[in-house]
Amino acid sequence: MTAAVSTIDIDRPPDEVFAYVTDPTRFAEWQHDVVGVRVESGGPVGLGTRFTTTRRIGGVERTMIQEVTEDSPPGRWAVHGVDGPIRPSVTVTVEPLDEGARSRVTFRPGLRRTRGWHAARADGPPAGREGRPGELPAPEGAARGSSLLAAYSRCRTQTLGST
Repeated sequence: MTAAVSTIDIDRPPDEVFAYVTDPTRFAEWQHDVVGVRVESGGPVGLGTRFTTTRRIGGVERTMIQEVTEDSPPGRWAVHGVDGPIRPSVTVTVEPLDEGARSRVTFRPGLRRTRGWHAARADGPPAGREGRPGELPAPEGAARGSSLLAAYSRCRTQTLGST
């Protein structure tokens, strides 16, 4: 399986968009499956910061820990799952559009299950399955998250005015 890649253009400058989409404490505002997030360090999120996210997946709450593995504002941010039954990783890129007045955000997510019969196998994926062992496609929420970011953009534009 190929992981879903989502791209959205937002009517806000890259620095504002980057700050919003890379703030784990705001994930629940635009990712419908996020129940809550707790940042381990309690301080600003940066390279090496770990955070615990609880998501409702298939009607069940799942808790996972991710670590920030790249933090290059306002262009690129990446996290990698380090603990939990599902270990999501994602790379976020923010590109300036229209001389920095707008932004294009691209999410490249991947999931890795780590427990049970569906866990990664040393001999590869089950017959008929594509992709790397244990790799799963991004949840349907990734596309919905892009829609919510677009709504955020409209709301922020109305609230703050155009830049």
